[in-house]
Amino acid sequence: MLDQIKISDWLNVAAIILSPIFALQVGKILDSLSNKKRRKEEIFNTLMETRAQTLSYEHVRALNKIDIAFYKDKSVRESWASYRDHLSSYPKEGDDTDKKIWTDKIPQKLADLLARMAKLLKYDFDETLLIKGAYIPSAHDLIEKEQSVLRQALVETFALKHPLNVRLVSGDDKAKQTKG
Repeated sequence: MLDQIKISDWLNVAAIILSPIFALQVGKILDSLSNKKRRKEEIFNTLMETRAQTLSYEHVRALNKIDIAFYKDKSVRESWASYRDHLSSYPKEGDDTDKKIWTDKIPQKLADLLARMAKLLKYDFDETLLIKGAYIPSAHDLIEKEQSVLRQALVETFALKHPLNVRLVSGDDKAKQTKG
């Protein structure tokens, strides 16, 4: 009976057995590609959402994911390396002019990184949108500045750079002050 089976019959049996396995493998490959693109999209979206708040934890976490998610994308990795190197080179010893020059370069370097990511992900954004397009209420900026001043004052107080003056007032003294 086996000698009556033709090669085409064997090929049909093989196709019936192998086609579901092949379909599963193709599905896995497509899922993997979809997940990689989704990770890139999530990082890009987070960076766009937080581009006016570069000190936020979400922004920093997204930056630190770039090397993994974009490891095959040389243009993005080069831009990220340039931005990361700049962020790591704050002029601690320099004068205010050096610090201002350093600070002024940050938006452009971030915009370059976002532009390269956008191009890869097929978004068409102009540079002005990437640099100035983020909205942040002035009250948020004010709150951040006030919190920074308070933190610095506490650090200096606890480091005994500026002692905390304390004056004890008895209940009688307090009553006299409010009347007088």
